[in-house]
Amino acid sequence: MARIFITEDESIIALDLSLMLQGHGHEIVGMTNNGEKAIEMILKLQPDLVFLDINLQGDIDGIAVAKTIRKIYQSPIIFCSAYSSKVIVEKALKIETSSYMFKPFTAELIKGKLQEVL
Repeated sequence: MARIFITEDESIIALDLSLMLQGHGHEIVGMTNNGEKAIEMILKLQPDLVFLDINLQGDIDGIAVAKTIRKIYQSPIIFCSAYSSKVIVEKALKIETSSYMFKPFTAELIKGKLQEVL
């Protein structure tokens, strides 16, 4: 199973996502709600997959996090965001991310996204 890192600004959503992923047998190697900290931790932990919200605490958003880590580390990224603006979704998907999930998400949606990228 995959080693997964979660970057999510809302702690209850991060916990829910973590529990769903663990329920599918995956290991959560780390979590944060801060963009700068996410970059540091992802590069250190080198997870198999990153779940990444667009809206984060700190000075940079999830799109900037994805751009930064993709320059150094090629882990698949699944954006999970409430943003449904076509412009934002297209901007996120231009970063060679693996997928995009809209909140709220279900266990079935997560399972499908995992099968898509792993």
